[in-house]
Amino acid sequence: MRTVLEKERFDEVWVLGDLVDYGPDPGEVVDIIRGLDPPVIVRGNHDHAAAYGVDCGCGPATHELSVLTRERITLGQLSKNELVWLGSLPLEASVECGGHIFHVTHGSPLDPLHHYFYYHSKISQADRVLEKLKERYSGIDNVVLLHGHTHFQGYLSLNGYKMINPGSTGQPRDGDPRAAYAVLGCSDGGLEVVLARLKYNIGAVISRLSEYELPGYAVDKLRDIILKGGVF
Repeated sequence: MRTVLEKERFDEVWVLGDLVDYGPDPGEVVDIIRGLDPPVIVRGNHDHAAAYGVDCGCGPATHELSVLTRERITLGQLSKNELVWLGSLPLEASVECGGHIFHVTHGSPLDPLHHYFYYHSKISQADRVLEKLKERYSGIDNVVLLHGHTHFQGYLSLNGYKMINPGSTGQPRDGDPRAAYAVLGCSDGGLEVVLARLKYNIGAVISRLSEYELPGYAVDKLRDIILKGGVF
């Protein structure tokens, strides 16, 4: 995240959730994001789990890693005030920009916290998401869905609707280990979408993870995910 903020030019930052878990410095991440005071920010399933002491509802391949890093890193770094702030973040937001309406959420309109909306999966899933958008924004043109959760970067245009997943800056899972994000330019009648990647110091992240009381197998698995850019 720091690499992206330092090297990319931007007017404002929009955050799609999951500031905590898996990584070694959730407290620093929360401090940086709160300092930026983003005009658009939504709650992710890991933020929700940390704030409310509930299960993250994430996939089985990474569930144990989520629990371990939450209990042994996240909850040890975040203050009560920071946890309350995470829990206060909205699940969804509707934002107008340059004549476009952005529906912003972590998962998808079908479930803002837990729905994994992959673009490469069966088209029926995209149809279900599209129907939900049509239901919510009936009669409104230029609707754009901006979401995350899958850690897969992508851009899909379907029946006039645009769907964008910027990916993950800290733990991409689409086979490319570089930090993933999107740069959006919205103006009247136009929308520019750039899906961007940046190399960051993966070695430093792995070294920091080794400083915590995590089982060796957990550190190894986290290292493999970070190095390979995916869960294999």
